[in-house]
Amino acid sequence: ITRDIERELLPLCREEGLSSIQVLFPHEEEAAELAELGMARRISYQFHWRNRGYGSMAEFLAAEDYLEGDVPQRNRYFTPPDEQHERIIRYYLANYQGAWQECDLYGLRQLVGHMQARLLGKALSQRRLAAARAADQKREH
Repeated sequence: ITRDIERELLPLCREEGLSSIQVLFPHEEEAAELAELGMARRISYQFHWRNRGYGSMAEFLAAEDYLEGDVPQRNRYFTPPDEQHERIIRYYLANYQGAWQECDLYGLRQLVGHMQARLLGKALSQRRLAAARAADQKREH
């Protein structure tokens, strides 16, 4: 299987702009052969996510809380969407600006959407701030 990965799958991934492939649970001998091809060995635990009605993983990560049965739980994986959009934008601009032909498909397909979402988030924050200041001024008078 290692020869097939080297001969067929790795070139296909490069052609399609895919950043990686994963081989789950290889035998020790296969893992050593894959490492010789430059593939990294998995050294961490797997995360199993049970989708409880979220439209996407991003939607789950944006939820501060979720229900486990009928009991509200704090989402320990919560990621503020504006911060995540900002991280993604910074990564792609830092690594591919001026070299977009080298960019992976995710960046090419999704970066503009992250930029739009981040700009919308900033605009909403500015509106909320302006509304709060206006309310404070009304109270002062």
